[in-house]
Amino acid sequence: MRICILSELFYPYLLGGAERRYWEIAKRLAKKGHDVTVFSLKFPGYPDEETVEGIKIKRVGKKHPLTHRDAKKLASYWPAGFGAVASEFDIVDANQGAGTFIGLWKFLRLTKRPVVVTFHDIYWRNWPGYWGIAGRYLGAILELGWFVMAKAASRVIVNSNQTKEKLGVFGVKNPEVIVSGVDLETVRKVKPIKSAKTIVYVGRLETYKRVDVLIKAMALSKKLRGYKLLVMGRGPDQKRLERIANESKVRAEFLGFVSEEEKIARIKGADVLVNPSALEGLGLILLEGMACGVPVVGFDLECYKEFCTTENSVIVKEFSEGALSEGIETALSSRSLARNGAKTAEKFSWDGVADKVEKVYKELLNKASN
Repeated sequence: MRICILSELFYPYLLGGAERRYWEIAKRLAKKGHDVTVFSLKFPGYPDEETVEGIKIKRVGKKHPLTHRDAKKLASYWPAGFGAVASEFDIVDANQGAGTFIGLWKFLRLTKRPVVVTFHDIYWRNWPGYWGIAGRYLGAILELGWFVMAKAASRVIVNSNQTKEKLGVFGVKNPEVIVSGVDLETVRKVKPIKSAKTIVYVGRLETYKRVDVLIKAMALSKKLRGYKLLVMGRGPDQKRLERIANESKVRAEFLGFVSEEEKIARIKGADVLVNPSALEGLGLILLEGMACGVPVVGFDLECYKEFCTTENSVIVKEFSEGALSEGIETALSSRSLARNGAKTAEKFSWDGVADKVEKVYKELLNKASN
């Protein structure tokens, strides 16, 4: 198959679950012998075109910073849609975002080519957490457009039942649920970087990720005061978080971006992984933590039900610093969470995810040819 993937953020930007998902799927489809082309935004220091892991990457629009999401840069992605339509691809898979509007060609019946749209979450009232108060209105307009495009698409794929239910409210029927996975082979190969008494966080540094709550939770607990917080990721909230850590007398080390191997090694060498976010489409990092053999802690989000249970993780019901500190203490004292989590992660491989996505593509092509 000649496959086109539209994802504004792609290699080397692999910080979010959506970017990681497309990267893992694309390289496996390329390895299977498919011709895979990804249109992404330009990035500083990277060529406009290159081939990585068998994936042809074409970068368009303005150069996007690697530190945070930038609405103006994302808006410059529109040439990718024309590139996808103009080229002789068999199928187009559009990541939720600007690329979703490739569905316009289907909506106007300008193409018979199968178009897939993949959704990772619906943000509704949470847009100010991304782009401030103005983001509330921009997000509402953007999501309205997404829903229209989703209805026009040949097939909609979602990463969790939570996202499926949200789309259902807006009349998007029968999306295909394909939960994301973990790279089990790489996890097994990477040796841990041991760090005594360490709590690790991995993700963007945005206010809705609530890393400040994690810092304050560590400061509240006498049992956690000897622990260090290791933060992997960047974002606009970093300076504020550094200040809070300093004022709270919590030892915090901000590593910024790290390679995938170092990320895994740091997680494997930590005592517990915590994701204090109040908003996730899937929360893939908890599953990755399980694969690395460490206890994981998160707040009670609906999406975690895809893989979290009382036997393999600590899910904190109350969204407070005190409750989170108690949850971390529970995880640190458990002897079975890490073992059960590792068993759970075995059920979620990227190979299986790629196979399921490939099956959807083939079904659509067969239908189009009949």
